[in-house]
Amino acid sequence: MLWLADQSGYRSRIRYSDAAYFRLSEKDARIAKASTARPIPTPEQIECVLRAMPASTDIERSNRAVIAFTWLTGVRDGALASLKVKHVDLTEGRVNQDPREVKTKNRRRRRRLSSLSLATLSGLSSNGSNF
Repeated sequence: MLWLADQSGYRSRIRYSDAAYFRLSEKDARIAKASTARPIPTPEQIECVLRAMPASTDIERSNRAVIAFTWLTGVRDGALASLKVKHVDLTEGRVNQDPREVKTKNRRRRRRLSSLSLATLSGLSSNGSNF
C-alpha cells in the first residue's frame, strides 16, 4: 500500500496515513504470528499404531518401518522422501541430512541422534517382536 501511494495517479487518492491505518499494532502482529499448538501423538499411541499395522507382506513391513523410522528420528516428510541409505548410520544411530542431497528445512545440515539401531529396525520385520 505504501508503494502504491508513491505511484503517479494514486498520490492524490492514497496518502501514507491511509496505509498506516492498515498496519497492525505490535501486539496484534505477535498474535497473528503466534502458532497454535497442534496435538502430537504420544509414544504409546505410536506404538499402538505400529502394533496394529499388518506385517505379513514386504510392502506392509516397509510401511511399518517408515512410520517407526520417522518416529525414532524425527525427520520431516520432505527429508524422509529424499533420504538415501547412505544417510543412515545404524552403528552410530545417526541420520545425516546433507542439504545438498536431502530436502531439509531452510537447507540446513542436520545430524539427528536417535534411538535408531539395527536391532530396532530388524524387530520391525517380524510381526510384533518390538512393537
